[in-house]
Amino acid sequence: MAQYFWRGPRWLIAAQVVLVGGSFVALLPHLFDDVWQDEAVTLMFYAAQGFWYPFSDYSLPNNHPLFSAVLAAWWQPGASVPQLRALPALLWGLSLACLLVFGRGLLGRAATAIALALWGGSAVTAAFALALRGYAFSWPFVLIEAAAAVAFIARGNTPAAVGFTLVAAANVAIVPTNLLVTAVCIAWATCIGWTEHAAQRAACVRRAGLAVLLGAAGLLVFLPHLAQLRQHAQMVTSHWSSAALSAHWLLATLGQYALLAPLAAGGLVVGRRARRVPARPGGWRALQLLGVLSLLVPAALALLPVAVFPRTLVPLLPLWYLALGGVLAHGITALARRAHQHPRPWLVVLLALVFVCGRLVPACGGRFDAGAGEADLCQQYYHRDYYPAAMLAAVVARVSGVRPRILLDAEAQAVAYYFWVKPTRPLLLVGHLNWRAVFGDSVAPDLVLSHSPDQVRRALLAVTARTPARITVALDTGYFKLYRVGWP
Repeated sequence: MAQYFWRGPRWLIAAQVVLVGGSFVALLPHLFDDVWQDEAVTLMFYAAQGFWYPFSDYSLPNNHPLFSAVLAAWWQPGASVPQLRALPALLWGLSLACLLVFGRGLLGRAATAIALALWGGSAVTAAFALALRGYAFSWPFVLIEAAAAVAFIARGNTPAAVGFTLVAAANVAIVPTNLLVTAVCIAWATCIGWTEHAAQRAACVRRAGLAVLLGAAGLLVFLPHLAQLRQHAQMVTSHWSSAALSAHWLLATLGQYALLAPLAAGGLVVGRRARRVPARPGGWRALQLLGVLSLLVPAALALLPVAVFPRTLVPLLPLWYLALGGVLAHGITALARRAHQHPRPWLVVLLALVFVCGRLVPACGGRFDAGAGEADLCQQYYHRDYYPAAMLAAVVARVSGVRPRILLDAEAQAVAYYFWVKPTRPLLLVGHLNWRAVFGDSVAPDLVLSHSPDQVRRALLAVTARTPARITVALDTGYFKLYRVGWP
């Protein structure tokens, strides 16, 4: 495998080393991010129950079964948050290795280097790469699945069908919406086989049909949970329309790189012409992948029976940036040739520009909707004054000597996690879903741990029919606040 890293021009190898190193250095501070709501649910309800348990319970879509199972195997009592986040950090490194190994064969060295710069510098990558969730965990599987699909469908490599089946099953076992990843890989591989192997088009279509069946094997994991899947589909948890979701995805993934739009436009034209050059198919392949993503993904979102969140598309991020890397590579090469210069210095400048943009330009290019949905890709709430561990310590200090009844809203599961890991005193911290089971209907909370008065009122509606006379802030650690409830 080392040949894929160290074979090629020395300047390009050096650039890739810098990009990989810079990507890891940029993510290191996130090793110490506090656990947030969905991560807390994953840890307490699934990973802590043992390796096999996540496959037996899909009562909450927070459970990404394969990831939760691997996290359970990684789990050790008393493990710190950085130790837990070391698992996704290792997978992030594996993702970069997969990009370097397979990207070169799929689209060429230059496209792979640019994709590495785009992917490593993206704010979406920074938000999800070290999260204790299954989205970024899917990245190495996605890249392997794409390479295996091309080898099997386009080139007729039969052993690759086995690899494709296993990796596609793993992807779906992480999260069922990763079926979209499999659809993209099959469609792209079919396009490559159709254009590059004209004499085998009929065989290519047959292999694509077989790949559809093989790629659905991962759904077997969810067969025992069909009733729960239907229940989740009927619950309206997302208010994103397919159009708004697609627009948000484009803004989140491309907003930092808006400066490169003219170069990308030129690359689209050059990539279109590259189909006539059999020795350089990378540009045309990049255009095919970009077309598949641009057409298939919005169509799938429009046809889904349930509204999803933009983070559903995060597993596709490496393929998205690989396609853009191919387009930009042909654009910069065309500019260099028009200037009668070697493309190497131009590519070095482009890599440096992308690397800098990814770190200096804010998420979504500094433009995002401050209303509903901002927490998904552009500006995650758990990266803004979000200190659940500090809130728990403040509550412990504040309630010394008494045991008030403290209601936790849904987001305060993060605070409950820190108490669950290391209970410092017998606080009465009870979630809004369990309140009635613990206290019945007649007991009202004294305090509510939440983010805003509106969320406090919603949590109170779930546990009591009484209307509070007043709601005041007792503690404030940033995002989380402890509210005192006054009853008439």
